[in-house]
Amino acid sequence: MTALLVVILLIVGLAFAAFYLNNHQPSNSLDTLINPYFSKKPLTDTEAGFYQILAQAVPEYIVLAQVQLSRFIGVDIPRRRKDYLSWFNPIAQQSVDYLICRQDFSIVAAIELDDKSHIGLDAEQRDEKKTKNLKAADITLIRWHATLMPSTEQIRRQLVRDSSDNKTQSPAPWIADSRLTYFDSKSRNTPSPLIKVFLGLIFLLGMLLVINTAFKGLGRGMQSIVNLPSQGLIQNFQQQQAVQQKEIAETIAQKKALEDSQKQGELAVKEQALLKQQEEKHKAVLKEQAWNRYYKQSDECRASGNLVTCGNDYARARRKFELEWDAGKLTGAES
Repeated sequence: MTALLVVILLIVGLAFAAFYLNNHQPSNSLDTLINPYFSKKPLTDTEAGFYQILAQAVPEYIVLAQVQLSRFIGVDIPRRRKDYLSWFNPIAQQSVDYLICRQDFSIVAAIELDDKSHIGLDAEQRDEKKTKNLKAADITLIRWHATLMPSTEQIRRQLVRDSSDNKTQSPAPWIADSRLTYFDSKSRNTPSPLIKVFLGLIFLLGMLLVINTAFKGLGRGMQSIVNLPSQGLIQNFQQQQAVQQKEIAETIAQKKALEDSQKQGELAVKEQALLKQQEEKHKAVLKEQAWNRYYKQSDECRASGNLVTCGNDYARARRKFELEWDAGKLTGAES
């Protein structure tokens, strides 16, 4: 029985090897390949809208979108060193939403526009690694949430404040802990397809021998496994249903939390606008009160009753009042 199985496995292995080698030969022409590419916008509607806000806020700066970290962060070690890719890989597959540069392309700051794609443990871990990489390169990172976008004035104040020159620093030791293997895998010497097939065949032969021995030792035990009672299948189905319901409930809860967060953001914006409006009204009342206390008709105007004289007197007093009010010399409480 074992010898027959080995022969069958050898035949299957040889057929698989022939099929694998036949389908993995490099093509001499690309004419037979189907081009799978299509064009799409590099920015979402939200990202495009915020790009316009940034461009209006700092017209003297250059605003770049979706920039890979490796385009503006370098690795200060020779490429020939074995650990070069260990430092390069953490920044090779990361990007920032916007990069603000001066006219000579020196960096002012990097900006991330956080939305629902930044929710979750995996997203938080990716954001933390990106933040640490930018900090190691001494590049300022500013995060704004998509539901609480700042005004052009707030953006300008933030970027002007953070516009000091960045200095290049040596990579931090923690970067070695987040090494990736994408580029390393391309540089390693991989076995040839024939060797892979041969090793796989040996593995399958060993597994076949183990399975054959197990069948002989178990005997009737295998038959009892085939005839499992239906109750076990029902329990397994119920467990799967419970897991699916739990996943659905978690998804609904996450969606509700996101909607609540968005509503809170909208309420906060409305509240700020209302407070600002009330403050402006209050200032206007105080200013009018200060003017009423400040302006007194001159004796000449009261005596003559001349409209021209009184008008000129009023205009001069108003201009003087405006200057003193803007300079902070007058308040609503005193003149």
